[in-house]
Amino acid sequence: MKKGVNIKIKKRLFSIAIIGIMLFSILAINLVNFNNVSAALPVSEIKYDASNNASVFPDSYKGYITALKQAHPNWIIKAFYTNLDWNSVINSESSGTYSRVQNSAYPDAWKRLESSNDANYNAAGYVLASKAAVAYTMDPRNFLNDQGIFQFRVVDQNVSSDNIKSVNEAMTYTPMKDTDYDDIITRVGQALGVSPLFIVSRIRQETSCDIINNTSINGKHSSHPGYYNFFNIGAYDSASSSVQYGINLAYSKGWNTPEKGITGGVEWLKNNYIKYGQNTVYFQKFDVANPYGNAVALLSYQYMSNINAPASEAKIAYDGLSRAGKLDNTYTFYIPIYNNMPETASVYPGQVAQDYVDDNTRFYVAESVAPDKLYVRSGPGTGYSIVAKLDALDQMTRIKRSLNTQWDMIRLDNGITGYVFREYIKEYPMVTSLSLKETSISMKLNETHKLEYTIGPDNAKNKEVEWSSSNSNIVSVDGNGILTARSGGEVTITLKAKETGITATCKVIVEANVESISLPKDTYTLVKGKYLTITPIIKPDSAQNKEYTIKSNDENVVKVENLKLIGVNEGESFVTFTTKDQNKTVTAKIKVIDVSQSDIINFVEDIKVDGQSNTISKIEPNYKVSDILSKFDFNDEKYEVVIANNKGNEIQNGELIGTGTTINLVTKDTNDIIETYTVLIYGDVSGDGEISPSDYVKIKNSILGTEKLEGIYKTAGDVNKDGEISPSDYVKIKNKILGTENITQ
Repeated sequence: MKKGVNIKIKKRLFSIAIIGIMLFSILAINLVNFNNVSAALPVSEIKYDASNNASVFPDSYKGYITALKQAHPNWIIKAFYTNLDWNSVINSESSGTYSRVQNSAYPDAWKRLESSNDANYNAAGYVLASKAAVAYTMDPRNFLNDQGIFQFRVVDQNVSSDNIKSVNEAMTYTPMKDTDYDDIITRVGQALGVSPLFIVSRIRQETSCDIINNTSINGKHSSHPGYYNFFNIGAYDSASSSVQYGINLAYSKGWNTPEKGITGGVEWLKNNYIKYGQNTVYFQKFDVANPYGNAVALLSYQYMSNINAPASEAKIAYDGLSRAGKLDNTYTFYIPIYNNMPETASVYPGQVAQDYVDDNTRFYVAESVAPDKLYVRSGPGTGYSIVAKLDALDQMTRIKRSLNTQWDMIRLDNGITGYVFREYIKEYPMVTSLSLKETSISMKLNETHKLEYTIGPDNAKNKEVEWSSSNSNIVSVDGNGILTARSGGEVTITLKAKETGITATCKVIVEANVESISLPKDTYTLVKGKYLTITPIIKPDSAQNKEYTIKSNDENVVKVENLKLIGVNEGESFVTFTTKDQNKTVTAKIKVIDVSQSDIINFVEDIKVDGQSNTISKIEPNYKVSDILSKFDFNDEKYEVVIANNKGNEIQNGELIGTGTTINLVTKDTNDIIETYTVLIYGDVSGDGEISPSDYVKIKNSILGTEKLEGIYKTAGDVNKDGEISPSDYVKIKNKILGTENITQ
């Protein structure tokens, strides 16, 4: 019997003249106007999962979807975002007379008790459903298993996946089994593009496929013999003679053979439900979908009021396909998703808050269940469907502990929730302490060392740990805690308990020895009274101690002062650089010449010269070589000026000078460099002669510690000249680029 089509406004022109309003008083239900709700998306804009995986589903769905996909690779399971608020939908569906349950089959928790004994609200053994029952049956997560998912099957897709055998098997234990009806239903479904399994499931749900006793489908109704209404269309639960209304409809439509009755009924379903996007059993009960963008209201039109009908029809389809061996064919499923859903699936009606207390305890499947499986059920009892199967020692988290039964609610690590019997699970002692015996060590290059640790408690079930190094290029660590020193430096080794995330750390310093020291060249020219800084190249770069000393063999010619060379008198002297680590040495010849002051570059305009470092500043960005040359003079008969960029390449008049550019005074006859000045432009840390976004990126990276600025480039980054690079320097460079602030050179 058809369980009540609720009609609030005419959004579709039904072709049946006798459709009427239910005789019950109906509470007001807010309709959803598609002009104002994002649910009215055309099918191309619905958030379907184009790649057919679990990634687009909410976290609370993913475990179920992943498990189903693994078990049935050919299934196409898509996320269907209704864009409707969960609580609003539940309130609508549980008000008025939209939702019913069979009175004799369910406990009071499933019913709206205030109306159970009121004939104005009930009919044909069905009573109004409680809000908890509506929430349970509407929550897709309670039915994401092999059987329940068929209420979400899209009935106008993959029609060829159904065959005559699966239709016949779906009629098992009914008088239609092994009759010509399997052929009729299959042919009608294939011709009309509607799943034959859906057709037979609906016929069995409505009439029990009882062609012997049910006068709606056996052609023996006394008023109109020879007429058939396989879907009880027009036979309302509000009617005292519902079957009579259904046969009257069949007579008016000329359904005077079984094939005409089935064909006409399917056409009616297709024209009034399926073509408007109610193309799953779930959507025909719960009017929440508009994938085709052609409906004008939601939460208004439903084929049945029985909230358990979708699950019941899903079981019929599943049984037929399973018996026929067709369960792994290709089927498409639209899984509804609502806004603001609870984090876990809605509980079985009757399992109210006082029956359970929140919990967060780890458990594992007791060894005693091996080799049998432990079933995770959709509800607290063996009568509920299986949502997962567990092996001995499989892990889970108990999220609600039952106070009145042994059935606890658990969540698997893949997100699936369900119920297990407490007797078959054991509390899972978790790691609560983790420590390394050494928290700081030093190593030599290429040395290995094993770190030891303790973990507790002793009876913790999962003592798995993982090791990691903050820089594996310096120190690597394997799965057994064995360290290998690969280069000099400092790292942190972290040990983590996989299950709880507890960590312990050890600082490791690798002391790399100096292997060599060298100089950019062998001979240098130094002007008497001037300073020269020579920076040696010490290898490897990872050497911990790069300190060195400098010694002159003739301090009457060259003296050493704070690692700088000073020309004392004309002549030659050898200076030796020696590393403090490993005593590696290198020697250079220093030629001191006496040059009159008039021969040296004389800066005649507003250039600032640091005599100690030979740094020149007070140069504005975007200066060209020709601009800087105009700032000084020199004896061009004896010398020439060579200007090189910060990469050492000579640059010409039209090119920009920047931080790190060197101005070199070179003798024409011997090609000796007798004076070198280095340019400093505050804000130009890249050395390109401009202040640009690349400079403030370098400043920001320096502050964040992802890039290191050294020497003159570090000085250039200290725009406000307070001795450090800080966010205020970053801001000043940014403002300079925006044109709101100048940088003083």
